[in-house]
Parts: sequence; structure tokens; C-alpha cells
Amino acid sequence: MTHNSAYSRQVCAEEIQILPDGTIPQVKMTSCGLNGGPLEGRGIYPAAICCNLTDGRMPHTANGKCRKKKPCIIENGGQQYITNVHDHTLIGYKYFYFYGETEITLQVRGTGKGVFSVCTSPAETGAEISVEPSDEWKKSTGRIKIKGTHTLYLIYKGSGSVELLDIQMQAS
Repeated sequence: MTHNSAYSRQVCAEEIQILPDGTIPQVKMTSCGLNGGPLEGRGIYPAAICCNLTDGRMPHTANGKCRKKKPCIIENGGQQYITNVHDHTLIGYKYFYFYGETEITLQVRGTGKGVFSVCTSPAETGAEISVEPSDEWKKSTGRIKIKGTHTLYLIYKGSGSVELLDIQMQAS
């Protein structure tokens, strides 16, 4: 959901396949959309292209507005970003193609003080990117060593609330 309301949703587009018998197999939601393959593991990507966003306790609301502030995508001042990121929030992107050692920079702001674990599986501990409280968008960087097509997860561990504007990647 977007804007912390079930009335507002972000649309995703994925290629489908219609089998000869007329059935349509279930399609995985990705961040790639109709790109034809994984996104390049270099460049700048808006945080809002995530295909997984949860704090592990997301409400299953019908139509309505959430009373508690949950991680969601918002548009404000012409910018789309993820807001209400707090301890244990998981943000997932499927799929990126990585070329080896990659510098990942997150542009964040908010009251949060903690780390984003950058990994390819929620169960693994990857690189850590520290964040500090800031009223302005601030860049924080870490490095991962990864090659091939992978899911990219950002898991926030810390206090306060963070907003994520974009992810910048540069292969070494």
C-alpha cells in the first residue's frame, strides 16, 4: 500500500505466459517489470520500485487507513520514497545483475540511528550500511561482493524511523 492507506496502491507489471491449455501460471512480482530481465547492478534506482516491503507485522486491512504507521511508499513534493522504516523492516528488490564487488549507497533521512543489512537472503547477514539522524537526504555507503542475478534485501535494525529515497550502485 502507499500513503499508509489500503485505498492507495502501487501498480506492478509483469509479463505473463498463457499455456496451450489456456492456463496462466502464477507470476512472481519483481522490481524489473517489463524490463525483459534483471536490472543492472549499477546506476541509481528509486526506492519505490521495491517488490517486498514489510515489518513482519503488516496489517491485512480491507479498505481503509492504517492507524499505526507502517512502512509504505509515499509521494511528497514530486519525490517517491519509502517512509516509516523502523526496526526489522525488510525492503526487497527482485532482481539485479551484479558484476562482482559493488558499492551500494542509500540516500536516507529521518530520526533513525542504526544499520541497513544488505543481503541476498533475509536469513543472511551481508554488508552493513550505517545511518544517522538527519533532516536532509544523506548518503550512506557500504560494499558487497556478489556476482550474477540476485534478490537484494535491505533490512533495517535500529531505533527511530528512516525514509529511503534511492539506491545507488557502482561496480568496482
